[in-house]
Amino acid sequence: MSNWQVMVAASRLTLPERWRPADISPELQSRAALFYPLSGAIIGGLMAALYLIMPDKIGVTVQATLLVGLWVWLTGAIHLGGLANSADANGAARKDPARALVALKDPRLGTLGICALVMVLLLKLALLRTVLEIGAFYWALFAAPIAARLLALVFMMTSPARVNDTRPTLDLRPYQPLIIGLALLGLLAIMWVMGRLGGTALIVILALWLVHWQQRCQKLFGGHSGENVGALIEVAEVLVLFMVVLTW
Repeated sequence: MSNWQVMVAASRLTLPERWRPADISPELQSRAALFYPLSGAIIGGLMAALYLIMPDKIGVTVQATLLVGLWVWLTGAIHLGGLANSADANGAARKDPARALVALKDPRLGTLGICALVMVLLLKLALLRTVLEIGAFYWALFAAPIAARLLALVFMMTSPARVNDTRPTLDLRPYQPLIIGLALLGLLAIMWVMGRLGGTALIVILALWLVHWQQRCQKLFGGHSGENVGALIEVAEVLVLFMVVLTW
């Protein structure tokens, strides 16, 4: 796995210079997206390792805060940026649909973007604190980043990319069998760990979020972009944590 393949999975993790590809072709970029779930597993593993070395006397609130901080650092806040831009674009579209694309690409944050960032971070902090208290941290710390990135693969595979996007379009069609297989493994893992009722509830919630966001992106932007994928991941991570807390 190349350094670029790890970076495209949205993390700060890097490999030695000699392993970096000389030419980043569209095919390589599409193939690199398959490492999203692996990136999520690494993020979850590093958060679990941090939790294990933190002393109990600092309390669950501080522990949860440090975990959220590591989570943000490992991803480089890339998905949070996509969430904020998507929130601003949704807000702009209510008054003028033509402004949605302008707001999506505007590096400046509006009120809705800031509120979305604050709400997601607060929810992650509060939910992680509860996760630590109920003893579900190993499952939750791995499940949230992995499931969200699996959902992102399905999202990109089943949704058209926005025309004229500045970022290269990922063609995941050659890898549909692999993505479907990974998704099925994820579904089985959810059902096994959370049970039939809890697992079904989580799967339904994630599916509803996927369909809603697909339709929203198609309506506002004519397809998805990297910012929309980031927003999908951030919300999905919160949903996984919420359902773990609710059904554990």
